Amino acid sequence: MQFFCYIYDKTSVYPKTYDRLLITVHREFINNGDNSFFSIIIEYNKSSEISTSNAFKSENKKRIDYRGVKGLPIGNLISQHLANFYLGKFDHWIKEIMKVKHYIRYMDDFILLSNSQCELKKLLDNIIIFLDNQLLLKLKENIQLNKVKHGIPFLGYRVFSEKILLSPQSRKRFIEKYRLYEAKCLHGTWSIDEMVRHMMPLIEFTKKADAHGLRTNVINQFGVWS
Repeated sequence: MQFFCYIYDKTSVYPKTYDRLLITVHREFINNGDNSFFSIIIEYNKSSEISTSNAFKSENKKRIDYRGVKGLPIGNLISQHLANFYLGKFDHWIKEIMKVKHYIRYMDDFILLSNSQCELKKLLDNIIIFLDNQLLLKLKENIQLNKVKHGIPFLGYRVFSEKILLSPQSRKRFIEKYRLYEAKCLHGTWSIDEMVRHMMPLIEFTKKADAHGLRTNVINQFGVWS
């Protein structure tokens, strides 16, 4: 593949997913007489700005604006599963209807690969229409269309055919968090065990990339434990 199209963070997926997901779940489960799952979700979203039950009283199957309902709380354990369930409709459309062979998605980040730049542009137009009409989502403007040889930005990395590097943002975040975590330990806010619990995932993230030199330099420059 020569070209990639990287789409980062469909606009406000978490804030806008929950109400729409409820509609999807409602039509799929409630109509079949299974109220248990829907009831759990209703209970889970008691903090909605408007009554979710009222949103389902309408039998109108046309497009309804549910933007008044609060979305999925970011960081909640169930939020990722619910958002993934909702975006699964997009996955099926991409693979089964559009027949896209080279497609990768992680939550609201996804990549399309092709040997034709024109093909990617045309597909992007269709994606914008589908997301707007079917999921009431819009894409952010920071869409990247470039050659694969320049590296594909994805999930905090820049992926090349022969190597994986940390993105500039990830490098900066690693340094800042490393210094913050050690400072909290040195100032007595955290115990050593607490610092280690936070440090481990931070360091493990960098191990997926060719970042040994960065880790060594940061530890030598800022670290008191090496």
